[in-house]
Amino acid sequence: MKRRFLLNQDTIQLALDRNHLTHQRFADHLGLSRSYWSQVFNRHRHLTPMVRQCLIGSRYLKRLDEDTLWEIVEHSLEAHP
Repeated sequence: MKRRFLLNQDTIQLALDRNHLTHQRFADHLGLSRSYWSQVFNRHRHLTPMVRQCLIGSRYLKRLDEDTLWEIVEHSLEAHP
């Protein structure tokens, strides 16, 4: 089993709404492409250590704990190569 980090969509969407940010602007702010951000936001990709660091360092998410930004799930290597 391997641990995967998946974005907490509700928490992020609330932060974007509170700061009047579009997903495009937030992706730009994080230094990510809109396409990649969409995959991360919609939980089609897990959060890499680099993306987690970008989220932690974001001025728009400063008041949020890591536990509220993402969830950790166990991923079976056998089920999904």
